[in-house]
Amino acid sequence: MRTLGAWISACIMVGCGGGGTGGDGGADAAACDVDLDGWTATVCEGDDCDDDDPNVHPGADDTVGDRVDQNCDDTDGVDADGDGEASVASGGDDCDDADAHIHPGAEDDVGDGVDQSCDGMDGTDVDRDGHASEASGGDDCLDTDDDIHPGALELTTWEIADVAEAADPRFSSVAVDESGAAHVAFRYGDVDAGRLGYATNASGQWVDLEVDPGADVAYGTSIALGEDGVVHIAHFDRGGRALRYVTNDGGEWSAEEVDSDESALCGPFPSIAVTSDGEVTIAYSGGGLRLATGVTGNWTIDPVDPRATVADSLAVAGVSLALEADGTPRVSYATADGILLGIMGASEWRTGAVAGCRFPDCVNTALAVDTEGGAHVVYDESLEGSSSQVTYRADYDDDGLFNTELTASGYAPSIATWYGGQVHIATLDAGRIVYTANAGGGLATEEIEDAPPAGNTAVALGAGLVYVTFPGTEMVRVARRSIEDRVDDDCDGIAF
Repeated sequence: MRTLGAWISACIMVGCGGGGTGGDGGADAAACDVDLDGWTATVCEGDDCDDDDPNVHPGADDTVGDRVDQNCDDTDGVDADGDGEASVASGGDDCDDADAHIHPGAEDDVGDGVDQSCDGMDGTDVDRDGHASEASGGDDCLDTDDDIHPGALELTTWEIADVAEAADPRFSSVAVDESGAAHVAFRYGDVDAGRLGYATNASGQWVDLEVDPGADVAYGTSIALGEDGVVHIAHFDRGGRALRYVTNDGGEWSAEEVDSDESALCGPFPSIAVTSDGEVTIAYSGGGLRLATGVTGNWTIDPVDPRATVADSLAVAGVSLALEADGTPRVSYATADGILLGIMGASEWRTGAVAGCRFPDCVNTALAVDTEGGAHVVYDESLEGSSSQVTYRADYDDDGLFNTELTASGYAPSIATWYGGQVHIATLDAGRIVYTANAGGGLATEEIEDAPPAGNTAVALGAGLVYVTFPGTEMVRVARRSIEDRVDDDCDGIAF
């Protein structure tokens, strides 16, 4: 290989032309066009920025992605106008490579009909929500958040929808995707013969269908979404005394039995969650507390808290699962020893006490883990007569010490957490669905709608919306509203 000194010496002795092939003789070409690509090396005052590679020279094909400047324009990709941005044709983002004033990041004011900043519109649209920023003459009041713009959904009052007819609408669950659409699992049929139903408003209208037509299934449902949008549902097959799993992974609905046990009720109170890499975890009652982990057709069953049962009796109830950021499962559940919170340690299942209330006086629990790792548990407790109360306890520091934050009449609670320490709780109470949140600071309670006296609630958050499912008269119902975050989502000058 020629050294830089050798090239310079050769140029001094024979002279080196610039531009293309240039020069006048074999000695000139040998000294200043080592790779014989027809272009003179830059050391000989030419334009070939890599004279060791015949594929690198002005005019060469240059596509963004390999971090090599094949066409010697100082950019990975083609930059004909010299503005430092590669053309769209070569894989870059410069939407007009013939004008150096047009490129991503260029100043772009609304009104001239030209997209100078290459964001798809006249004006600057950093968050790509289709609205130009106020600073560039547009109407987007926060151009760094694509959920905030004129026309964004901002519901300041509850919107109630009838999702699907169901003679026994007691066992619904809900999840919300990143677009703000809800996905609901529920029980079709009557008290003695149920089928698993699924409904969503992803199309803008509620659509429901049957996804597991067992003889007596969906006696308890739980639904979760993967990061890829795949739906995962766990439910209790009361007729088969088994835990079942349903998914639309691959584009088609499929159902399978995950676990069964002739010696114990297996599958009541299912609760499902999905890790970022798509692995499914299901917590449920089955001769104690069990965890099923895996994917379709490949499940590992772990009896993490085995307990003796008799006939069709339950030793564990009110199972609720949440995953920590690393996928570690946490479960709240009711036992004869009280309300417990369990976590999978390095080698064993570890439990701590949430409350002394014992099963069967306490049946339903619900768990949420906040972004800081704090645990939030709600549970109901039967009192004298036919009354019951809901208690919310929190362990903000994850030190095993729970503080009581709320005690109120009600039953069948559910809970979810949001950014900034927000807590959202739904309960049934004396024929009404009740919602409690601390969005405004302290916990505040309001009535959403009337509801039959029997059933369950489920609450889920996503895309700035809160959804609550609850039973109607032979109908699964859903309420939704914007999360009260003191943000003006629709840029109308009013922050909700």
